[in-house]
Amino acid sequence: SELNQKNDYTQTYTPGDFESMDQSVQKIVSSLGVKPAPLAHESPEKDNLMANEQKPQLKDAAVLIADNFKVVRYFAKLFKFYNAQGISFLGNQEWRSKDLVEPWDSFLSSSFFVDYIGRYSDLPSGFKLGQKLDSYLVTNESAASVDTQLIGWRVATIVRSILKKKSLRKDNITDYMMALFSKGTEKDKVPIFYPDKTLKWKVYGFGLHSKEILML
Repeated sequence: SELNQKNDYTQTYTPGDFESMDQSVQKIVSSLGVKPAPLAHESPEKDNLMANEQKPQLKDAAVLIADNFKVVRYFAKLFKFYNAQGISFLGNQEWRSKDLVEPWDSFLSSSFFVDYIGRYSDLPSGFKLGQKLDSYLVTNESAASVDTQLIGWRVATIVRSILKKKSLRKDNITDYMMALFSKGTEKDKVPIFYPDKTLKWKVYGFGLHSKEILML
């Protein structure tokens, strides 16, 4: 797996290998000019002064973590340990879990992730959701089932469109699929496929707040 900084600086780590994860974080914070947190002194006022002097300005720094929520929480602890205050994390659908925000870690407050599912209440009719936690979350077990159902639904929608064209020849099916557009007004319609024949999916952004995951 990889950690990617906003400036495309990439660090590779081995999931579950805490030493390689730690080394990756050290290299990233070093590249950002982050200094280690100061050691304890006799005077608390002096400790606070030194901490403020060494606190880096990382508001524009972001790290992509395309891994599950457990790994994200572990990386948050590492970046916090190495004094990388203010850094943001970006993620994918693997982040989507109540366990990402409970218990709440304020270090994640400026982070967000994207997923190809928005509100679970907006899914096509007939989907089996299992246990729904709120508008944006279902249990981890149910999420995997919904993902599979959604892929099947998208494929079935395209197949139904093809079957309606009774005069369509087999050697023209690919060209027909590439010409398909999403439903909606003429202004909102977009091709369903990219030129390289990969399927387009809508994506939704989610922010992290105290014990909540909210769509942006």
